[in-house]
Amino acid sequence: MHQSISPQPYGGTMTPASQSVSDNGVNENNNTFGSSSFGTGSSFGMDNNLTSDGYNHMNFTMTPEMIAQRDSMLQNMPHGSGSWGVLKAGLEGFIESPIDTENKVENLWQQMDIYNEFKNKEKEYEKNYKTVNEDNLLSANDRIKAMKNGEMLNINIADNPYAQYDMPWYTIENEGKYYVNKYGDIIEKYAQKYNVDADLVKSIMYNEAATGHKIIFNWLGDVAHVSDSQMPMNIQGETWGDFQGEYYDTWDAEQNIELAVRVIKQITDSLDDPTYDKIGTLWNSTGNNTINSVGARINTIYEQKPWEK
Repeated sequence: MHQSISPQPYGGTMTPASQSVSDNGVNENNNTFGSSSFGTGSSFGMDNNLTSDGYNHMNFTMTPEMIAQRDSMLQNMPHGSGSWGVLKAGLEGFIESPIDTENKVENLWQQMDIYNEFKNKEKEYEKNYKTVNEDNLLSANDRIKAMKNGEMLNINIADNPYAQYDMPWYTIENEGKYYVNKYGDIIEKYAQKYNVDADLVKSIMYNEAATGHKIIFNWLGDVAHVSDSQMPMNIQGETWGDFQGEYYDTWDAEQNIELAVRVIKQITDSLDDPTYDKIGTLWNSTGNNTINSVGARINTIYEQKPWEK
């Protein structure tokens, strides 16, 4: 599979848009504010320029002090519960950085405003998109029911000019890498069993961990068994657990991953043109008819394979 729109490299020019609202997708990741990130290449020190071409050009910078303090904190914190540690380390570096604090805060608020503005444009484009394809007219719930029953669909996902292929500002790269490296062997096992691209599964897992963290609250929800969607694949067990005649306990990591691989396979088979961004879109929002930013960045993650770096 090959995505027709060239993804932008990490930290480069961002296409106008942002993460779309989920519509009964495999997971729910509807951050308006998002969660703060201090992974490599990200910081409060952002220069944002919304130019006349409608694109958001951003320069990501981190001071050496911020990087050193972040890395020191990362070495001593448990992953899977480490988002707060990343935030704390970044805040310490931010406060102690010689760069003017007031300007950096202003830039952060500007970035949030731009992020939310593009997100709204993406959602509006999806809402107004018209299609006559029969399976595209199915609701999210009807698509889910068909997939769970193993019925064949033929869904056409169109491009969305506001879908953002860059990673969002709240990305925590180390969380994504940690999960993929921890569960890589299990992914390979079930990807081979169900004839699914293992790197696509890894890309989805990376995205869920790196951007779906909600600082520490996603992890806390799993620990307390109150999450609607469960890691490591951030899949909705209540929605998808009973899948094609088999029941999966999504609180169990291996069953969670096996179910996710099967869902990804079913989504792939349900698309007339199963590119990575389209598969990722339906993973996030099963009712979508246009590419959203979650799908777009899963495409970028697949191309970049950051867990290997």
